[in-house]
Amino acid sequence: MMSARALLACLAAVCIDVALSMRQLERDRRIHCEDLDGALQRLDKHFKLVADLGFFSWYPICSAAEPHMQRVCNSDLGFEELRRGLGVEEGPPCGWRLPEAFPARLVDIKELRSRLPLGLFGSTPSGSDTRLPHVPPPVGALFAASKSHDLSRIDFFIGESVLYTLATGALHGRGYSVQAWRDIILIFPSHDHIVHRDKEYERLLTTVENAAPRGEARHTQHLQILGIGKYNVLVEAEVSALDENRRPVELGTVVRPNWEQTIFRMVSAGATEFFHGVTERNALKEIHEYNLHHLLGMFSGAERTALATNITGALKSIRKKVGKAKAVYGLGGWDAKSSPTLHRLVDPAESLLPGPAVMEELFPAVSG
Repeated sequence: MMSARALLACLAAVCIDVALSMRQLERDRRIHCEDLDGALQRLDKHFKLVADLGFFSWYPICSAAEPHMQRVCNSDLGFEELRRGLGVEEGPPCGWRLPEAFPARLVDIKELRSRLPLGLFGSTPSGSDTRLPHVPPPVGALFAASKSHDLSRIDFFIGESVLYTLATGALHGRGYSVQAWRDIILIFPSHDHIVHRDKEYERLLTTVENAAPRGEARHTQHLQILGIGKYNVLVEAEVSALDENRRPVELGTVVRPNWEQTIFRMVSAGATEFFHGVTERNALKEIHEYNLHHLLGMFSGAERTALATNITGALKSIRKKVGKAKAVYGLGGWDAKSSPTLHRLVDPAESLLPGPAVMEELFPAVSG
């Protein structure tokens, strides 16, 4: 039998290992944040990383006893739908504690390259038997962000494709909805838009830690606050995977990548590395790795400045046009002066947020 002294020595060794591991993770996180901040400032000197708020998960799949239920719009979400989507235990919202989110981990890319080519087959769950929104509703991300940050210090809250649209004027899918809540202006894709990803490629390049019983339907989102000009912008984006140092990476297999779109997708996800898969006839042939600094270097200083100026100008214009109005607007394009055009939406179902009663319960300190 182990003596008390030997047991204490073992426990002390374990504690030291855990402390060293945590210290290393914090060091890796700090290095990554500095790298991302450097890339942002290379894009424009008025861009910076203000805070990394970490990850949260959203679970859209219903239980087997509730197949084919009508999906709930963001405006109709209640406490029960939000509780289930966020994966929290029952109880009043003020006591909800979000479970730890576990993004997928990147496999050993060098080892994977040695086995290429590999077939890409299989199907992605359609999510047709879900009652909750397919992608996390903005209120879920707001709630997650409120656990670690004062929301009154946020000026804008945007989805992952918004930076690219503001920078280039290229509308995404059905366009965007714009809505003010308190002093925050939200800009998100209209309707329940899903960012198209090659899930089969992602499954090949990742391994899932602590897989949830609800399986592949889980979305893991990254929250960051970016300083863009004079604004603090909360950005939510789905993270493809984390590398061995727990840094976000972006994955994709587009035949001819739109590098501007790739850059802003990486920035939104907080990723500084992009692993581009080259496919041919349902087979993965090659994997190319690109660094965010390298991609930014593909554009001249004047081109980068123009993209950044477009973003700050669009945010300023939207802030001026929307103010604190309770209405929901559609972002329909850009006018002759390169200013975003907004039109008022009359359908209550277009709202990005639940009703006032739900918002007041979720955010008692900042609702009004």
